[in-house]
Amino acid sequence: MSRKERMIRALGMPEDVILRVPQVELMGRGHLRLDHYKSILEFNENRLVVTTSQGVYTVEGEKIRICFAKMGELDVEGVFTSVRLGGDSA
Repeated sequence: MSRKERMIRALGMPEDVILRVPQVELMGRGHLRLDHYKSILEFNENRLVVTTSQGVYTVEGEKIRICFAKMGELDVEGVFTSVRLGGDSA
């Protein structure tokens, strides 16, 4: 266990908040919330690609639109056919 991990456990703080680990919440095939993203690399009505500390998330589908975007928080709607994590973060 790393020093950082020991400190987080000792403080009793949520690990995802301290380490900015991405959180993905998918509600059905039509709504996605992503917390702790770094940047949007690509966006159009069929594809959204964002970087995170854990790698690159790619969302594919139809009629994809960003409903809400604030640094680190993203709400997306559309008809999703694929949501995947892969590749290196930028």
